[in-house]
Amino acid sequence: MKKLTDREIREIQLRILSETDRFCRARKIPYTVYAGSLIGAVLHKGFIPWDDDIDIAMLRSDYERFIREYTRWTEAAYSVDCIENNSPNALLFAKICDHNTIMREEKCGTRDMHVAVDLFPLDNSNMNCIQSFRARVMRFLLNFVCHAKCYSIFPCDKAIKIPWRLFRKLVTFFIPRITALRFWQNMAIRLCPAEEATHVTEWCDSYALGKSFHRKEIFSDYIDLPFETLTVRAVREYDEVLKRTYPNYLHYTPSADDLNKHGLCAYRK
Repeated sequence: MKKLTDREIREIQLRILSETDRFCRARKIPYTVYAGSLIGAVLHKGFIPWDDDIDIAMLRSDYERFIREYTRWTEAAYSVDCIENNSPNALLFAKICDHNTIMREEKCGTRDMHVAVDLFPLDNSNMNCIQSFRARVMRFLLNFVCHAKCYSIFPCDKAIKIPWRLFRKLVTFFIPRITALRFWQNMAIRLCPAEEATHVTEWCDSYALGKSFHRKEIFSDYIDLPFETLTVRAVREYDEVLKRTYPNYLHYTPSADDLNKHGLCAYRK
């Protein structure tokens, strides 16, 4: 296998994003570049210099439609790894993957994955106190059964992290991982009825507990933004979305962790 350079990994990610963008535009499936990729589109017209992945997001209904239609699309050059497709490496979000590659993320342990674009579903929520508390508990439980490691929950305290990881492995030994993920995801989806939803949230976000609640109406209005050689979709009110999760995004200084965010190592088969 040939080891891929950082530049080659980015080129593959851009090709995946390009096909995803064309597919979504043709079928009028709204999406937005998200998280670090949204910052990159706004400030750098492409990747953040220290970032190593591409993130996009959709409302849950659009997310499910995308998975359904892209999986059936006979011209698809890539594959969608997700819970809905019973993918062995499924997380709480989908990965649009190039299966001709093998990739290992340092923070995901020894699991072999693929070079991909991450696709996050946004679920209904609201901001009243009870709902917010339930949402944070649910996010904690979802991350508990999802991640191979608990670095995002207890990032510093090794005295807590090690026994916590052992406890998690003991519990998940008795419950198949994909079964647990599907159970908790279904509970999360039902947590807030659509008619009561004023906000949406990303359940995968253990990094910013409570900060990834966004007004639902934001995700009904989109614009085009440049991203490297592409033109991609983004929510018009991107500034509100970014400041909610990254209050200082306009003047952000990368930390040592940011400079090796995922620790990617990828190969072409």
